[in-house]
Amino acid sequence: MPAERVVAIGFTSGSTGTPTAHAKPWGALVAAAAAAAARFGLRPGDGPPTSIVATVPPQHMYGFETTMMLPLRAAVAIHAGASFYPSEVQEALAAVPPRRLLITTPLHLRVLLADGRRPPALSAVISATAPLAPEMAMAVERDWAAPMLEIYGATEAGSVASRRTAREEGWLPYAGTTVRDGVAEVPGLGAVPLADAVEPLADGRFRLLGRLADVVKLGGKRASLAELNRVLAGVPGVEDGVFLAPGDMENNPAARLSALVVAPAAPRRRSWMGCAA
Repeated sequence: MPAERVVAIGFTSGSTGTPTAHAKPWGALVAAAAAAAARFGLRPGDGPPTSIVATVPPQHMYGFETTMMLPLRAAVAIHAGASFYPSEVQEALAAVPPRRLLITTPLHLRVLLADGRRPPALSAVISATAPLAPEMAMAVERDWAAPMLEIYGATEAGSVASRRTAREEGWLPYAGTTVRDGVAEVPGLGAVPLADAVEPLADGRFRLLGRLADVVKLGGKRASLAELNRVLAGVPGVEDGVFLAPGDMENNPAARLSALVVAPAAPRRRSWMGCAA
């Protein structure tokens, strides 16, 4: 198949604006799958074949790359049954042979950890779609005795970098990919502007600062709403929560953030940074 042939079209979710379509050439998808296989030790000859159980659907770009494209370029097999609820994930992992690789999201990880059951032995856990709290990554490594890995990517560029979240802050781009000045140079795609602010680090790594569209200024400092949401979710008693920013905070000194919080065990009160809790 010609490398330039468009074989899929990915749509952004709309979280950073109106959903837009992005053509996916065959060569770019193959290059990303080969780079992921090399990064995570999934190539033929890297060890026994790997059994993947995924909680993400193939119609999501992350799920498409890991459950549809990866088997074409790696020594992996995909579990085809239900694997969404904690009991289904546990049953799916028990049904497949080792090496087992769980591909999931921070939301699923939180529920699985709260479930309290230790899954069958895992070679690794991979997460994407939202920032993963270091505390959650450390809990996975401690309770499940498996490396907790995280992928950074976007519908526009696909997966471009990874890190072991419990041990490092910086992201290491895939082979052949560079990330700098808010642009990812991706094999098969060329220069792709990112919706996130990044800070270059040594060895070609980078630090993720947050979405360009959700950076707010607080007390003279800039912060990402996604990072604030992550901190909020780590507050004891909070099951879920999200910060809301009023319009034009930059020029309105009286404007304040608010937060919607799901915390059944906590009394209603006004607290941190004047947010409703």
